[in-house]
Amino acid sequence: MKAVCVGESGGFWQTITLILRVRWSDLSTLRATEAREGLELVYREQPDVVMLHLDSAATVDSFDFISQVRSFSDVPIVIFSQSDDVDDKVRALEMGADDWVTPSTMPMEFIAEVNAILRRRSPPAMSLYPLSSVEC
Repeated sequence: MKAVCVGESGGFWQTITLILRVRWSDLSTLRATEAREGLELVYREQPDVVMLHLDSAATVDSFDFISQVRSFSDVPIVIFSQSDDVDDKVRALEMGADDWVTPSTMPMEFIAEVNAILRRRSPPAMSLYPLSSVEC
């Protein structure tokens, strides 16, 4: 699995990486501290998930970042925030974020949420029988 992590918090991303490696041992992460760099990574690397630290708004306009990603990609976007501000949460989700994670989210719950997002995004499994062998 490949993830792009956008925001300044280096120690935060190390913790998130360790949590996700419990489920995805092959996880590779690419980090960006600025929106432009994050957008370039998303466009170039085609990750499985984008993780955005909302509280790092000093260098990343999070809401603008979400809308810019949505202009060219349907990659799942997970927002991390210390805030429980309902207006911010609704705005992010309405703009195209797929999940909002707060510090009260337990690690295994977080893994399950990311897994659910990825499962919904995965293409359906191929049929065991090719269509040409099915009689109508």
